[in-house]
Amino acid sequence: MTKVYLDGCSMVWGAGLESEEKLEHLLRSNHNISIDNFSQSGKSNHAISIDIYNNFEKYDAFIIGFTWADRFALGHENGQVISIGPNFEAPPPDALLSYEKILKDFKTNFYKLYYNQYWENYSDMLIDSMLSLLEKHNKKVFAFTWEKRKTKLYKLSNIGISVHYSRQSDRHLDAKGMELLYNNIVKNFSEVLS
Repeated sequence: MTKVYLDGCSMVWGAGLESEEKLEHLLRSNHNISIDNFSQSGKSNHAISIDIYNNFEKYDAFIIGFTWADRFALGHENGQVISIGPNFEAPPPDALLSYEKILKDFKTNFYKLYYNQYWENYSDMLIDSMLSLLEKHNKKVFAFTWEKRKTKLYKLSNIGISVHYSRQSDRHLDAKGMELLYNNIVKNFSEVLS
C-alpha cells in the first residue's frame, strides 16, 4: 500500500467542511492508500517545508498544497510550530497561550518592515528546495499552489484559479470546490491514485 503524505493550509485541510467532504477523506475512501494529513489552518510554506524535511523518508508519495508567500513559521522548544502572516489574528486558543501577546507584538512590529518580494522569493526557494529533495529521493509528488509562484526549478499547478469560484463566505473551499480540487489531483497524480 502506498504511503501518502498530505500537506497544506486550511484550503487543503478543508476548513468549514464536514469530515466526509474533506480532501483527506476523499483520497482515503476512493483509493487504496495510507495517508497522513499534516495540513492545518494558517500553515505557512516555511512550516510545510519543515514538516516535509522531517518526514520525507517515511512516505512514498506527496500531495502538497503550497500556500501564500507572506506566511512564515515560528518554532517553540516544545515542538509546536505557529505560522503567522500580516493578516492573521492572534494564534488559536490551543497555540501557546502564554505567548499570545508576544506573538501579536512581534507580528505587528515585524510586518512594519514587511517587504512582499522578499517573502515571495523566500517561498519560491523553499518550494524548489523541498521538491528537489523529494525528487532526489525518488518520491512521487503532486504539488500545487493557491497563488502564482515564480519557482525556478519546478512548475506548479495553480489550482487556486480553477476552484476560486467555489468558496464559502470565508473564502475557503466549499464542498464543490474541494471536489474540484480532489478531481484535479486524481487527474494529475494517476500514477499514485489509480
